[in-house]
Amino acid sequence: MNEKWFSLPLGDLEKKLKTNAASGLSRKAARSALNFHSQRSGSLFIKKKKPTLQMLGEVVSDFSLIILLVSAFFYLFFEENAIAVSVLLTAAVAIIISFICYYRAQRALEGMQVHYMPTAKVIRGGKLYSIPYNEVVPGDVIIVEKGDVVCADARLVTSDSLKVSMRTERNKYMTLEKQSNGILPSDGNDPTKLSNVIHAGSVIEQGSARAIVYAIGRYTYLGARTGGIFPQKTDATPKALKEMKRICSKLSIISMLCVLPFCVISLIISNISNRPSLLSSVFLTALAISASSLTQLTITVCRIFHARSAKALLNAPNPVVLRSAETLDRLGDIKHVFLLDGCALTDGILHYESAFNGEGDIREAVQLTPSLSMLFEAATLYNKADANALSVGITLPSRFKTGISQFLSLGNIDSSALDIRCPIRSYSSATITDPVDRVYYSDRGIGYVFEVSQDLHLIPQCTHSIVSGIPQPLSGLGADKLRHTIQMHNSNGRRVLVFTRSTFSVTGAIGDRCFVGALVLSERTDTDAIKGLTELKKRGVNVVSFISAGKGSSTLEIPSDARLGAQAQKIDFARENKPLSYKFGEIGTYYGFDDLDICELIKFAHSKNESVAVIAFTNTYKASINEADVFISCADIDPRLGTSEQKELESTDISGEATSMSCVQTVKQEADVLIRRPSKRKRGGISALINAFFATHRVKRSLGAYFTYIMTTQLLRICIVAVPMLFNNVVPVGSSAFLDARHVAISGFIIDMIALLLFAFDNKPLTTMPYSSTIKDYFKNNKALWIATIVASVVAIICPIFFDFSGLFGNGFFIDYKEFLFCVLLWMHPVILFCIKFVTVKNAERAIRNRGYLLLCAGIVAFVILLFANASVGNLMNMQKFALEYFALTFLPPTVFVLTITIVRILSTKLKK
Repeated sequence: MNEKWFSLPLGDLEKKLKTNAASGLSRKAARSALNFHSQRSGSLFIKKKKPTLQMLGEVVSDFSLIILLVSAFFYLFFEENAIAVSVLLTAAVAIIISFICYYRAQRALEGMQVHYMPTAKVIRGGKLYSIPYNEVVPGDVIIVEKGDVVCADARLVTSDSLKVSMRTERNKYMTLEKQSNGILPSDGNDPTKLSNVIHAGSVIEQGSARAIVYAIGRYTYLGARTGGIFPQKTDATPKALKEMKRICSKLSIISMLCVLPFCVISLIISNISNRPSLLSSVFLTALAISASSLTQLTITVCRIFHARSAKALLNAPNPVVLRSAETLDRLGDIKHVFLLDGCALTDGILHYESAFNGEGDIREAVQLTPSLSMLFEAATLYNKADANALSVGITLPSRFKTGISQFLSLGNIDSSALDIRCPIRSYSSATITDPVDRVYYSDRGIGYVFEVSQDLHLIPQCTHSIVSGIPQPLSGLGADKLRHTIQMHNSNGRRVLVFTRSTFSVTGAIGDRCFVGALVLSERTDTDAIKGLTELKKRGVNVVSFISAGKGSSTLEIPSDARLGAQAQKIDFARENKPLSYKFGEIGTYYGFDDLDICELIKFAHSKNESVAVIAFTNTYKASINEADVFISCADIDPRLGTSEQKELESTDISGEATSMSCVQTVKQEADVLIRRPSKRKRGGISALINAFFATHRVKRSLGAYFTYIMTTQLLRICIVAVPMLFNNVVPVGSSAFLDARHVAISGFIIDMIALLLFAFDNKPLTTMPYSSTIKDYFKNNKALWIATIVASVVAIICPIFFDFSGLFGNGFFIDYKEFLFCVLLWMHPVILFCIKFVTVKNAERAIRNRGYLLLCAGIVAFVILLFANASVGNLMNMQKFALEYFALTFLPPTVFVLTITIVRILSTKLKK
């Protein structure tokens, strides 16, 4: 790729790249080129992935695992091989499960980054397509506009006031003007002086252009110089998980402190009574209890809560793309949503609303008058010429397609006869310096030009107006009236498309300009938007809209029916000498606020420890975007984008204005959340945002429920493992711990992680367990669970002693004491899980339908059977004897737990009433 593409004549460049500057590559040729180049050139925009070994290291370096492994090696030192092997096997299973969950969650979140990558608009086979950045190939004809990030090195074919910010280093830019016919240096060694070339990584600051791609990936200037661009990505641990890690660490220390006194007392009693007691057995059991609180291991596995919710949001009918797990977490803390333009409320397509001409307003074309017929003819010719042109103008060529088509459907114009009578000679699209589209045609031998624009400057230039099909002089008063009408529509968020006609001679002279008529177009408001805004307010999220924010802003206005609550003008704050934050939270719509004013309100919200999300899709609100806690923008979202399943390139229906379809690429790359513009075919907007909020709350409920489960089972383990150490006088084997590290590990690691998966993979958790940030809050909010746990623990400890003294099952019950306590621990896990996840016995039917819960119960039964059916497995867990009557008694404590928690909840409900 050492060709001097900048100096080649356009024809030679087309031959070398086997393309056409007008129609581009064929789709077949593009597919062949993609297969050839994609494996060789690589990608300029590189998605950075967390290394697999790093993820494995994070799992293995977990505090609880380290404690467990230390316990296993201590057992090996004391030649307790069976215990050591069982503990090591438990740790290995925990590592495998944790790593698989972590790996899948991390890769799922990293896969979503492709939606933030630049896309490219390419011409293939004479049609315009929007494709992923990494599917651009040499020979492609690309169209770039303001805000686009250039994905390849390309030679300009045509340009319109083009100005780019060229990326010369990883983080260094320089602004350059580009022209398709610019003056070139003789050697071309300095890329910054190649005025007819745009380089990959550059950002279009102004204008637009059409260009032919000649280099991609590492063969581009920037690719060869820097090796590629690594987009900024967030990989921070979500705040909720940080809090959970802190809670687990405290719980681990508390568990150790709770068990150690029992160990010390046990050893003292052992010395006094001259009964043997192994320090290793007692102390290492205390370590196992401490390790079973999971700490960082739980945090690692807990990422699946966020990853699954993020993936579910992407694949939902209302797709939402989240940049990271942290983003989902931050959404849950949002108290205010600032609507900075209408991108989340309107469909982005310009629809026909009304029209007017020299004879007045036109709502429905019931009868075609001569003046109205001319407006229909002008719209028909413009629609045909515009559809057949591949523009490089300031907006996409079919920007008014939908609105004009809707208008034309009201009339009965014979388009075939019109084509014969008024053949189109040429079409000239708008540019930045001349924002007027022109259609040149002839009618009965006379040359005419229709000029179409949204710009008001055409009205003062009109000397006539079409009335009754005949040009009539237009007075200054009439021109003022027309201008006032257009301004009125513009102030209401409407787009007015003005049609004028002039004669056109072969010499290029243009005659008197006549006002033919104008179409009033508007973006349709999402029918669900108002319901969505109301729903957000019900859930405690304050929604605020800003009208005309930013000087000279070209962004959309908030639709009038979406302006909620009290309204306030910025000028009123100054007149009454009030700060902008006055009555903040009570005002639903602000008028006349610029970017810095919005920043002031965001900072005021932060001073009250309240988080703010902003919705925007232009760079007008740069300061507000930087200050906000969450930045939400709109983009075209295809859940399949970037996957191997997408082989064929899909055409983009480009209706409305370019910035109406989605945010510009530079804004999209900065967004934390991407949502679709709402439409009939593809829902989005506020409805999608509400789904994201619900997903956040669902994750927090699941996390809250899971950690309540962890604390409940931890309390149960402390009681059942530690308290029996004190029964020195009645336990024949001495005061050593009956349940050692292997028993605690199997119940504290494996079953807890299975329970975590049951919570994480349930899209609709039945529990309404509150999310708490301290251990004290969990105990305060779950009194019934703690009471039931302590009662069941006491029953589990006292029950065998009672039956041993009573002689009901014969003597020597304590020979099987460890079998009894271990089975109680196993049975209690699904019972506690049921009471937290399904709340009451009335929901037993739902539990039966939950396959994961049934598998957990079946797995515990199978494991218990295996312990006694297989001698080697039984030896590992020190379960060598089976007594049916004792085994049946192990179901008594779980039954007591269910009865206790039911009674406590009933009494609590009655007391509240």
